[in-house]
Amino acid sequence: MVSGFILIGFFKKVVLADNIAPLVNYAFSDVNTSTSTLYWWIVIVGFALQIYFDFSGYSDIARGLAK
Repeated sequence: MVSGFILIGFFKKVVLADNIAPLVNYAFSDVNTSTSTLYWWIVIVGFALQIYFDFSGYSDIARGLAK
């Protein structure tokens, strides 16, 4: 039986983090896209969420496998 931690971690990693990544990468690949402060705040929050969901997902998967 697959632990709930593994499924939740997989969801965080594959669905959330991996779908935020292209948006953040696009913004950072061309920094002249926008000079709007709000735009860059959204990009920075997106990057923070991407990193959080990546590490949180991997940690949940490891916790599930350890059980």
